[in-house]
Amino acid sequence: MFVNRTNFKMNASQGSSPAYSSGLITSYNASHYYYSGDYNTFDTSLYLSNLDVDLYLDLSPLNVALIVLYGFIFLSGLFGNIIVIISIIRFKSLRTLTNYFLLNLTIGDILVIIVCIPLTLGSTIYKKWVYGEVLCKLFPFLQGTAVSVSVLSLLFITGSRYVAIYRPLVSKLVFSKRNVRIMIFFIWCVSFSAMLPLLVVNKVRHEIELEIFESIICEEKWNRLDDKFIFTVFIFIILFVCPFILMTICYIVIGYTLWYSRKCLVDESSCQKNKNQIILRQRRRTVKMLVCILVTFGICWLPYYAVNFWIDANIGDASKTEMMSAVYTYMFPLVVLLGLSNSAVNPVFYYILCRGFRRSFNTILCSGLLKRGEQLLRQSMKGKHTISESVDTAQL
Repeated sequence: MFVNRTNFKMNASQGSSPAYSSGLITSYNASHYYYSGDYNTFDTSLYLSNLDVDLYLDLSPLNVALIVLYGFIFLSGLFGNIIVIISIIRFKSLRTLTNYFLLNLTIGDILVIIVCIPLTLGSTIYKKWVYGEVLCKLFPFLQGTAVSVSVLSLLFITGSRYVAIYRPLVSKLVFSKRNVRIMIFFIWCVSFSAMLPLLVVNKVRHEIELEIFESIICEEKWNRLDDKFIFTVFIFIILFVCPFILMTICYIVIGYTLWYSRKCLVDESSCQKNKNQIILRQRRRTVKMLVCILVTFGICWLPYYAVNFWIDANIGDASKTEMMSAVYTYMFPLVVLLGLSNSAVNPVFYYILCRGFRRSFNTILCSGLLKRGEQLLRQSMKGKHTISESVDTAQL
């Protein structure tokens, strides 16, 4: 399901899905490789190497744009998520229940950025799988796991917010630090278990094209095409539709309570009106941030699911071969880019909508800049002091 389908190549009789990166031979101009020199000095290995690059390397305008966009997402996402982790570790005020789940979400995002983005871009540009059998299995498995971790983390955060507002005493018992650790462990176990079939069905296939060139393909090899479709539907319902329905209902109820209901939202011990208003504003800001994260996640990944469903539904239809090829070439890389970009946007919401994270980000970034500025200032003052002494000595 979680695949980087850069080329349309299908064997319906074997029940195989489109490949990650096939070495599909394209037409080329043979005169480009005409050699008029001394054939005794002709380097065959260099000739085949250059021809191999021309056949498999795709630097079309779309892929050049993807290189720029993926590079920006990789750098900004890695930087932002590392700052989030440093903030939660360094500042005690940020070690809250919600932020523990956000930390888990951030770890999943870093997993996507480090593993999935480079391999996705590499297999899009170079139409030959050169990363080996292990990464062929781990790549879609880790990407699917990271997406599952994100959804389940958001689901547990929503549950914690709902219980904290309507059952504050129960919340302290259910969402204790020990129980939160167990919940995070449970999230990863469920995510790994749900994606285990991808470790089995993803395999590397070798083919010889024109009796010269080796085509290496990383693909999903299902026994039947129906099995793949069933798995796709199962993951979509369990890890996308159901969680989003539950979270939407919870946030509608929470939003109505926080903005329109006059019901007391704090403990009886917090009876001062000003303090109640502060707590209410804090809860509203938290809910706004979480809703933005949830909506953005849906916007980023829903097109990916939709395109996958269309592909799986039409994969055996010979009449749609040209349309399928166009989807693989133009649409699929864009929806994958949109989905993976979700891993880079969450730190932006933390900074804009959460004062605690904004202060911590500013402190971490500004402290580094201030230290560097202080060093430059000291060096500058030292240089000016030396020049002043030399001038005074010359005047004497």
